[in-house]
Amino acid sequence: MNRSLLGVMVLVAGVLIPAGVCQPDSPRRYVPLTSDWTFHKGDVPGAEKTTFDDSRWRTVSVPHDWSIEGPYSEQWASGTGYLPGGIGWYRKTFQLDAEANGKSVFVEFDGIYCNSEVWINGYSLGKRPYGYISFVYDLTPHIRYNGDDNVLAVRVDHSDYADSRWYTGSGIYRPARLCITDKVRIAAWGVYVTTPQVSTDQAEIRIETTIDNLDAAQRPIDLTSYILNPDNLVVAKVSHTGAVIDAHGQKTYIQTARITDPQRWSVHSPVLYTVL
Repeated sequence: MNRSLLGVMVLVAGVLIPAGVCQPDSPRRYVPLTSDWTFHKGDVPGAEKTTFDDSRWRTVSVPHDWSIEGPYSEQWASGTGYLPGGIGWYRKTFQLDAEANGKSVFVEFDGIYCNSEVWINGYSLGKRPYGYISFVYDLTPHIRYNGDDNVLAVRVDHSDYADSRWYTGSGIYRPARLCITDKVRIAAWGVYVTTPQVSTDQAEIRIETTIDNLDAAQRPIDLTSYILNPDNLVVAKVSHTGAVIDAHGQKTYIQTARITDPQRWSVHSPVLYTVL
């Protein structure tokens, strides 16, 4: 069967770029939270506080899984490889450079297993019971700028260790990072691209983009989306100009474009177009 598929990859940038080859600098900056976490296996009252002394905790890197350290025992569940769960705490101290001043700051976790709660500088940001989904918290209201210390604390509760038919691990078992953006930004996971019609002659591309205005004032925006072919060349451009988003508001915009003679994706030729 000949399936009409158009492979599309989404890159979030939000900057104007010239026609032709595109290598833009994005105003969205990521800071990996990989090293110098402190970790303690077991529950510790007050570990979310900035004044808490974690100097005797272990230093670990994220991603991290404490279950794999064992010990193996028949008392644990077969689905988790007879390895223990339990409760664990993580703490990370970091500073923001001068480039972050006036920006919005978010923390992104690709996955924590499971039943996590996250604090920044002693303020609870929320809880996430599910262990597989990615999630984001806004640190901005509680963040400290100008090089001052910020303390991120994470409590993970995998006490119900017999909760899976396969090995899950325990802890911050996927990457984590800071995301630093302007006040007007494309929302997290805010770009949704579909190809309603694809044929040998042409392809229709539908781009749905959600924009956040995190500022205290109304802000005008211009939204331009570029479609790059597998050779990294611009083959279509669509713009939405003159839009206004209210203070602390959010709007979703839909753009459509057509490209001719599309290179269709297949297992034999897994080419991808890019929406930027």
